[in-house]
Amino acid sequence: SISFRNLAQLGGLYLSNNLIASIPDDTFLQLKNLNNLYLNNNFLNQMPNIRDLNALYILDLSNNRLRSISSFQFENLRTLWQLNLENNLIETIESNAFKNLVNLN
Repeated sequence: SISFRNLAQLGGLYLSNNLIASIPDDTFLQLKNLNNLYLNNNFLNQMPNIRDLNALYILDLSNNRLRSISSFQFENLRTLWQLNLENNLIETIESNAFKNLVNLN
């Protein structure tokens, strides 16, 4: 798996326009200071595990193959103010999927 273990101070991660189809659950665990995460224009069909990215302001998952958004998916992302999910294949959004996203624009 991709490891960002030694990049705890990383503020932005731009993985757009790649051929990423899946991301292991532990990929972003050490990125406690990550503010911007761009995963747009890939082939993701499942949401990555981003629940511990408490400092995240911007999350771009547009132009992927996401099919569902589960409950409490963004629960700990209270600082998130921009979320882009456009141009996916979303069929299901479970209740409470966007709970606690009080700063979204």
